[in-house]
Amino acid sequence: MEIIDYLLARKKAGGGSDVTIEQLTATENGTYSEEGKAYSPVVVNVPAPENSYQLKDAPSGTVSTIDDGTALPMPSLKVGIEPVQDLHEYDHPWTGGAGKNKLQNTATTQTMSGVTFTVNNDGTVIINGTASSVVWFKVNANITLSGEYILNGCHAGGDAIHSYSLVLERESTRLVTDTGNGATFNNDGRQCILYIRLGASTYNNIIFKPMIRLATETDATFAPYSNICPISGWTAANIAVSPTTSAEDGTTYTIDLDGTRYGGTLDVTSGELTVTDAYISSYNGETLPSTWISDRDVYAEGTTPTTGAEVVYKLANSVTYQLTPTQIRTLVGNNNIWADTGNIIEGKYFKSLS
Repeated sequence: MEIIDYLLARKKAGGGSDVTIEQLTATENGTYSEEGKAYSPVVVNVPAPENSYQLKDAPSGTVSTIDDGTALPMPSLKVGIEPVQDLHEYDHPWTGGAGKNKLQNTATTQTMSGVTFTVNNDGTVIINGTASSVVWFKVNANITLSGEYILNGCHAGGDAIHSYSLVLERESTRLVTDTGNGATFNNDGRQCILYIRLGASTYNNIIFKPMIRLATETDATFAPYSNICPISGWTAANIAVSPTTSAEDGTTYTIDLDGTRYGGTLDVTSGELTVTDAYISSYNGETLPSTWISDRDVYAEGTTPTTGAEVVYKLANSVTYQLTPTQIRTLVGNNNIWADTGNIIEGKYFKSLS
């Protein structure tokens, strides 16, 4: 029973003296009592001592943003370490021919009859110059596909005779021509040669994206023959604390990771580094204890990477290293805190109460 209920019960029963119930607002520390009075509710409004602070959690995520920081060290900060892999704007890597495009561009950049053919890393070709006569640029001389396919990738608006086209020949006979809308063909495994054919004209940044895809593949959007996506790690972690989204406006703390790290967590304030991932520069059948990423394969349970692939895999047991602790200091007011190695996992900071 609450004390107020108890006193009221006694009063109704005829026991004890009258009790007055009043609200009490406590504005400073001390003991509040008076005979014959009970306080309900009690409102505490004691000002914080001068130079007092509240410990708060910093938000997790790519950037930890707070608007009530103080110029004090953070009691804790933990950041992630994640491997870096450029997928070249696709959603996964693949080996040669394992994707949509079955055509490997084996040509090299060269100038023919006044026209420069620039072969890009993804297999596309940029054409500039003036051709005084018909030019045949060989894209691949050893295509031995079997089945029904679609050839596409000619720059829009082509012409089989007067301007430009993609021409696939078999045994010196034209098998199919693409002038910009794609063309279906069948082959029985015999050797074919693919050309970019130019008529006598001037060409200014004409782009060819030669591709051969299965006839059942409806998406004509260009994709490279292979998408090898190298993986890199981190030798240092850079922690930025800035009032804006630019590191140049704040302070960056650089922490040496004592080696190249491909996955794990770093407790910045204690210096404890927990490594969870390991690296293989050229896979050769090693047993991998858990999940992995590869520069040319997509992970699936029970599968292994391609021999020779660059691989990062999860360790069965993490390994801990002790690095030099680093003191991260927040700014007064607005703070954006991020790490180039990965997400902010957790942290604490002080808010001023005075």
